[in-house]
This record gives sequence, structure tokens and C-alpha cells, in this order.
Amino acid sequence: MVRVTCDTHGRLSHFLSRSSQVVRPETLLVRPFIVCAVLRGVSFDAARYNSFIDLQDKLHQNICRKRTLVAIGTHDLSTVKGPFTYEALPPEDIRFVPLKQEREFSAAELMEYYKGDQKLKAFLPILDGSLVFPVIYDAQRTVLSLPPIINGAHSAISLDTRDVFIECTATDLTKAHIVLNMVVTMFSQYSAAPFTVEGVEVVDALGQTTITPDLADRQLVVDMEYVNRCTGALRTLPCRSLSSAGCRLVARLHPCGAAAGKNAVTGDARRRPPPRLHPAHAPGCAARRRCDGGRGNSVRVQLHPAERSQHGYDRAGAAAEHAQRSPAPGGCHGGLY
Repeated sequence: MVRVTCDTHGRLSHFLSRSSQVVRPETLLVRPFIVCAVLRGVSFDAARYNSFIDLQDKLHQNICRKRTLVAIGTHDLSTVKGPFTYEALPPEDIRFVPLKQEREFSAAELMEYYKGDQKLKAFLPILDGSLVFPVIYDAQRTVLSLPPIINGAHSAISLDTRDVFIECTATDLTKAHIVLNMVVTMFSQYSAAPFTVEGVEVVDALGQTTITPDLADRQLVVDMEYVNRCTGALRTLPCRSLSSAGCRLVARLHPCGAAAGKNAVTGDARRRPPPRLHPAHAPGCAARRRCDGGRGNSVRVQLHPAERSQHGYDRAGAAAEHAQRSPAPGGCHGGLY
């Protein structure tokens, strides 16, 4: 386990942590992935608390695709004890007091009970027909969550919560990492040590151990023949002179060696913040590549339809043309990176 913290230059440091999550093999039948993190010493007031809940609701509605891809659970860590286990059990075997309720239900009873709930009934079909339901337990067999339906009342966060345990269960692991990164980067500013996130050791159903959240640097390899062809006027600019260009992205490009091809360069993406969802790709580089030397030195971008389909990006032309129409200060379009 590690605690991950970013300094003022965006570098990561690691410290010992106390949380772990073990995934049982049965979860592969219903909702196979989980990623977790801990925020320590969070200071909530009414506005921050409401914003925290609102952020989860908005993520559930868009990137989480109404909880079908990812479901977020947040818990008061002081009320539970690790290590935590992520399991899949028959609904009759899962019993707990759900959030905003006072009596105990089985998971099967909850599926019937929430058919009358205007909000939660929309998520019931996600588990409909499944022989086992996903559930998260702590070391004392206290239920934290029945994802993607409801959290347990025992670990509910409040204005008095100081340590927050965040878990994201998912059918799409990539989306789970994105969602977790968004939550922790947006609210780690309220931790006792600002912008500090405590990692959790996750042992998956196959026995492999990973540390989440994953805030590692990312890189992009692009073909500069394609980029130069898109930007037209810069097609003769050699790779070795890219570092002199004014564009912020181009300034971070460097040749990646003969193994990747003589015209391939690596874009160092370590300055891309984790909440940025869109993928880095060659057409985006082409749109930014048109900036050569800063303000007033942009070049016209024209993409031939054949070039749009060469790399499988149908919207390459739209991205580059939008960059041509909407330059940001300094001659660079700021919406792609």
C-alpha cells in the first residue's frame, strides 16, 4: 500500500498506507473490477459535502453510463476496519441496513423495495437476472456497499467524516480508473495534507496486486510524417527541431528511437492532469502542431479525407479545423490537451 502525493511540480512521492482490498473470483460473474483510494483528514462543510455528493451523481449519469460501467461508493473510514473484501454472493445471503433506512434487508428484498423508489429503480436492471450480487465487506463482515444499487448506512459519510474510503466497482476497468482519478484529484485539496491521496492495495480475482489510484505519467507515440502532412506548411520540419517550436505540446516531443520508426516521436504527457478524459491521439497533435513559434505564427490546417481515415480517426479534420478557427492566446488551441 502507498500514499501518493503530488508536489508543486506534479511529481509523485510514496508513503506507507494501511488499507487493502481483496477481490474474490466470483465477482468475475457479475462486476469484475474495483479500484480504491483514501482521502485523510478531509474537512467537510455543508457546501463541500453537497458538492461531493453532486460530483458523484453527475459522474454516475455521464461517464459511468448510469452506473452500468462504474458505480462510486464513499464511506467513513473510521466506522469500518480493513482489509476489505469484494465478493459476489446469492442475494438472499447478503443482509444489511441500507443508506437512509432503519431496518435490515436482504439484497433480494431490496430489489423489490426499490422498485418504488423514483431514483434507484433505474439501476435495478443492472443486476436483474444475476445469480450473485456484488458486495463489499470489511474485516468484521460489515457491509459497505451493494454496488451499483446502494451503500450501507453503517459507513455513511457526514459533515463529521474526516477519513474517506472511496471505491469504484466496474465492468470497464479503464473507466473505473478515470472516475477514481477525477474524484480524488478534485477533493484531495480538502485533505489535511492538501493534494495528498492514500493508495490502496487491490488484490484482484487472479491474485495480481496493484496500487490504486494510478496517477502515473502517460506517453503518446505519433508518426510525424502524418502530423506534418496534416499541417502542410510544416511538412519539412525535421523531428530533431521540434523542441524549438512554440507550442506547449510540441515542446515536449522528442524522438523515441529507431525501434519505433525513424519518423516516430514520443509525446511526454506527464503534465496532462488525471481528470482529462479524452485520449491523446495523432490528430490532436496535428491540431496543436500547427502552432509554430507562438502568437500570430499559426498555419492553416487542411486534412484530406484519405488522411483522416489513415489512422482511423474520422474526426481528425474536425479537430484540426476547430483548432484553426478557435486559437487560444499564444496561437495554440487549448481544448485538445
